[in-house]
Amino acid sequence: MRCTSTTAKAARVAITRWCPAKYVEKLVVSLPAGSYKMDWIDPASGLVVGTETFTHSGGDRTLTAPQHSVDIALRTKRVQWVASSIVH
Repeated sequence: MRCTSTTAKAARVAITRWCPAKYVEKLVVSLPAGSYKMDWIDPASGLVVGTETFTHSGGDRTLTAPQHSVDIALRTKRVQWVASSIVH
């Protein structure tokens, strides 16, 4: 769903805003080889709403964001795996 409003002040600017809904996006990231921890964060609350840890051989990787209503942020950390724990 998309909400659009237009204003005719000074320089006729079209403003497009997205209405809250249930979004799920795919994101392709290019990463060097290594182990990663990725946290999906709700920027409004600052809460982590999803986490993914993986070892990657390098190149493109497709990520799927958890369902969200407005915005979502992705924090990516390269990590080392040590005896089944994560060292940052």
